[in-house]
Amino acid sequence: MEEFLQYLYVQTLRKRMEVCRATAATLMKSLQSADLTVYEQRAGYKRWEAVTREGDVLEFMLDLIRRREREQREAAVQMGS
Repeated sequence: MEEFLQYLYVQTLRKRMEVCRATAATLMKSLQSADLTVYEQRAGYKRWEAVTREGDVLEFMLDLIRRREREQREAAVQMGS
């Protein structure tokens, strides 16, 4: 059961990261519009920065989980040897 919950957690992190990346790309595209006021550009940039940062944190968390899983597999192999 614990492995399944871990799997669901990882999948949720991946989907959230994908949403962050897609949102950041959309925001960046909209920031290139010449029709935006300075206020709209600032607000859009702040939102892009926050979404990008969140995506980076999620990616870091996924990397940590992958590393831990790899280390656990290696430890299990060494114990079995």
